[in-house]
Amino acid sequence: MISIRSIVPIFVLATLLAGAAKAQQPANDAGLKKYGNVAFADTVHHKYPIDTDKHIRMAWAFIHKRSNARKYTSAEREAILLRIRAAAKAHGIQFKS
Repeated sequence: MISIRSIVPIFVLATLLAGAAKAQQPANDAGLKKYGNVAFADTVHHKYPIDTDKHIRMAWAFIHKRSNARKYTSAEREAILLRIRAAAKAHGIQFKS
């Protein structure tokens, strides 16, 4: 027989896990609303569109600003930079290292 004491900790854990998963979702999709369904360097928060030459250059400039870069872990920053570099290569844009 299952007692209420055994169910409560499971319920609490499930609630905490659901809250953590919800916290990782972006609060809004402002990037999608502003730019539409385009490629983004930050695919989670839909930041730094990389669909045009201008957007690629702006994405490169913005991710190198300290205030923007510190919002990401080093692995996330590297993934964003790789996406920007790939888009730049496809558009024939070269950046200084």
